[in-house]
Amino acid sequence: MITSPTRFAGRTATLIDNIFTNAPTQVTSAIILSADISDHLPVLIHLDLTPLTKTGPTTYFSRNINDSSMEHFKILLTEIDWSSVLDICKQNDPSAAYDTFVGLFKVAYDKAFPLLQCTRHKRNFFKQPWMTTGLLKSCRTKSKLYLKMLKHPTATNKENYVKYRNKFKLLRIKTERIYYASEFKNIRATLSILGKLLDLFLTPPVTARK
Repeated sequence: MITSPTRFAGRTATLIDNIFTNAPTQVTSAIILSADISDHLPVLIHLDLTPLTKTGPTTYFSRNINDSSMEHFKILLTEIDWSSVLDICKQNDPSAAYDTFVGLFKVAYDKAFPLLQCTRHKRNFFKQPWMTTGLLKSCRTKSKLYLKMLKHPTATNKENYVKYRNKFKLLRIKTERIYYASEFKNIRATLSILGKLLDLFLTPPVTARK
């Protein structure tokens, strides 16, 4: 089904990537992608199969966790009456004490970080959570430069592509690191608060010696 070269090396081009099918009448098109993920261009075909049911925008629930909501959460925790947890601890019932603690903790958590219903439109959906509109635009520019280099393998086109690819890679890695650093910061803050509260209630009280 593939009839054009799929591997380029300098000024040579070879067709060594193929797709075979026993249903050629269902093939609507055969495509070679100009992607630089390897030294071979990816290939694919479109088949006329049962069409997928079209769906509207998908909805999902998310919590808005930021510095402001974290401060609100800390204040809510200081306002909770933990005496019920302490009373159960004195009765040597750790399971009930833990359930009570988690219940009070979750009430404050849900109040500080309420679930918000969001709508995800297909055009705004990124497969990677750290992807931005700017990065997506740069990725498309990189693909155009790569395609230009394949069609016209000159030294100038190759130099332009390599420079842009390297800059894009550095920017992508930086953006990805910033995103996950922020995510880990939010998780650490929540776990730190939870850990301190657990230490407070699980540490046995110190009795004065006579």
